[in-house]
Amino acid sequence: SHGAGDPSETETPVVAWGSGVALPKDPSEFKEKMMYDARIEKWGLSHVRRHDLHQADLAPLMASIIGIPIPVNNMGVLHMEYLGSSEEYKAGALFANARQMLAQYQQKRSQRRGKGG
Repeated sequence: SHGAGDPSETETPVVAWGSGVALPKDPSEFKEKMMYDARIEKWGLSHVRRHDLHQADLAPLMASIIGIPIPVNNMGVLHMEYLGSSEEYKAGALFANARQMLAQYQQKRSQRRGKGG
């Protein structure tokens, strides 16, 4: 099927490693409980912390990992859990993501005002 909203149609596994990517973390290091999913055990990943993203979040993450500007029309949120860089770089990346999302909001607001809204 297509478009039914089944997890096999809407979820995209992300496996990332290399320069700029944070090392995996043990789930026991966190106060909040990790979301359980039977696939974690099936894939042999119960020993690492899971970080869920929306598909829109991939653009700012990939851009930040490789050190390029976040795409202008992006609506995703940068997930710091994946970045294995300095705190200064992370702060700059978050600021860039916030500025970019603010510009999107201002553009949409301007368009609505132009239509009498």
